[in-house]
Amino acid sequence: MDTDHLLYSGEKDCDWGMNFSSVVGYGRITIVSDHEEKRKGLDCIMAHYSDRKDFSYDEKIMSRTAVLRIDIEEITGKQK
Repeated sequence: MDTDHLLYSGEKDCDWGMNFSSVVGYGRITIVSDHEEKRKGLDCIMAHYSDRKDFSYDEKIMSRTAVLRIDIEEITGKQK
């Protein structure tokens, strides 16, 4: 995954480039089937993007929602 893209230019075409930050990880991905673990994962995502802590989910939608858990075995980062 990469983020913080910033295109920079120069006088010559070959002087152009991209500044960025990136993270590369390796691990095992699992589909979460346990209802409480699924809710916990969604709560973490929702809390990250809001200032709230309590969330309620429509059970009909929850039953059709896939949550994936990544158990990270190795991770590296880079910034240019």
